Amino acid sequence: MKKIILIFVILFLNSTYSQENSIFWKIQKDSIISYIIGTNHIFDKTFIEKDSTIISALDKSSIVFLENIESKDSIINSRSNFNYIDNLGNKDRKILKEIIDNNLNSNKLTNRELHLKVQSYWDKKSCLKDQFCSDKISMDGFIKNYSQKNNKKVIGLEKISETLNFIETEYLKNADESKIVASLIYKLNEIDKGSISKNCTYNELYKEKKCNYNFSIEVFDSLLNTRNNNWFIQIQKALETNEPIFIAVGLAHLDFKIGLISMLQEKGYVVTPINL
Repeated sequence: MKKIILIFVILFLNSTYSQENSIFWKIQKDSIISYIIGTNHIFDKTFIEKDSTIISALDKSSIVFLENIESKDSIINSRSNFNYIDNLGNKDRKILKEIIDNNLNSNKLTNRELHLKVQSYWDKKSCLKDQFCSDKISMDGFIKNYSQKNNKKVIGLEKISETLNFIETEYLKNADESKIVASLIYKLNEIDKGSISKNCTYNELYKEKKCNYNFSIEVFDSLLNTRNNNWFIQIQKALETNEPIFIAVGLAHLDFKIGLISMLQEKGYVVTPINL
């Protein structure tokens, strides 16, 4: 029995850390090579800025696609005040002030936006531990800045207003406002106590630049479905220009039968993992 368990563990580890589980993939049809990477929004620029494989792929690409390239701050700051932070106590507001960028007016954030920012911060501080830093430039932000600096054509797959709308309609979709506020207060309290988030399994694997994909699984997620379908129209059109492109989107958009990798393969592209 112990021998069987040991074999299972070895097979699991080999599967988990195999090249097939890479976050970075090559897209090829005929002689043109393009790339797609699944990003993680809690990881900052230091995670990839010295990765020669990723940087080389960026250098070889003519067009770079990101989820969006506009600043959300100007849109949020132009809103009327919601004052949802009035639902929080003084201690909670103090913690929130440390989490939210100084250039962003927290009174203008919705409850879902507040919750998402706090959840991301807690995951980052819990899961990255020694790698945690206050660097505000995300992986996606670094790719955008590097590409623009090197005169690449940088395209947003959707407008930032669409992204913010998806947050309001899909994030915590079935929760009412009172439950969101209660969860927000709980998470702020856990951060204040120094508690560790239990959602680190996915991020621990991502540190190794790996992911356990489920390409054979059929799922229906309106957020993934809608965005992937909209994005793929633009991506396929760019690929047909025979210019090498580089795509950087959240890792979840690569997975499942509805994911971009499966969609590319269905259209005849050879999509293979790149070991990092």
